[in-house]
Amino acid sequence: MKLLIAIILMSCPVLATEPLLIGVIDSGAELSHPLLSSKLLVIDRSEQVLLANDTLEDYDDHGTHISGIIVQTLGQANYRIVPIKNYSANYQNHKIFSPKSYIRAIDFALEHHLKVLNISEDFLDDSPDVRAAFKKAEINHLIIVTSAGNDSLNLDLFADESDKHMYPCQYGFSNIICVGSYHSFHKKKLPFSNYGSSVLVGTEGVNIRSSCILKTYCSMSGSSMSAALVTAHIAKLLLQGVSPDKVKDLFLESLPRDKKLVDFFDSGRYLPKNFKPILIKPQLGT
Repeated sequence: MKLLIAIILMSCPVLATEPLLIGVIDSGAELSHPLLSSKLLVIDRSEQVLLANDTLEDYDDHGTHISGIIVQTLGQANYRIVPIKNYSANYQNHKIFSPKSYIRAIDFALEHHLKVLNISEDFLDDSPDVRAAFKKAEINHLIIVTSAGNDSLNLDLFADESDKHMYPCQYGFSNIICVGSYHSFHKKKLPFSNYGSSVLVGTEGVNIRSSCILKTYCSMSGSSMSAALVTAHIAKLLLQGVSPDKVKDLFLESLPRDKKLVDFFDSGRYLPKNFKPILIKPQLGT
């Protein structure tokens, strides 16, 4: 039986005529992939590639896989995925990545009216200008869904013992949803997933099948895959008319909780496989 979560809105949903824009900040995307090609949007390649001497094409699989999870979850609804490339793999397969790329990415997202950003890369070295960019996103109700990371860390203890934080998960801004990974059958946190009070929800993260480069499909595991599933469900609510400033709270409040997960994800929240939010129009008084 499917789990139906009823979300009561203060006003009736309004269907958007313009597509909902979802940013995926990652390793780019295979633009010609048959699963993705009709749902990808290139606004300005020079602004969507945050690396010098690079292209928007994905050579790493990761960004293509993340975009595919979102497409497979949303289907043919009225949305477009805007790939933003902020890391690549060099000839030694070492990732080239800078946290400062998020400043340009968030400015681009706000300028072009993106509503959700999916982020997989985490970082430890905070700086005032990077923090200010994420604060700007919060002020403008730009939802950011980020992975908790795959280091098996209790992020609360990690912060206490090392005086470092895992960003953007631990920024604490009201627009950020940090996602970990759990096993749906055993209702346990997956061993690789980071966890702690800043990780607001857990969902599937093992052997997630999606698009990969060279027009293929493959399975990947990690909290990045979990974050992409949450991004898609946030997008579903936005497409049904939930306002960006309300969508995070409505989403989190609608999720089931399990006592087995309380020590790992805030309040033990998890996103089940068959999660299907529906909107109930309010009854008008006489």
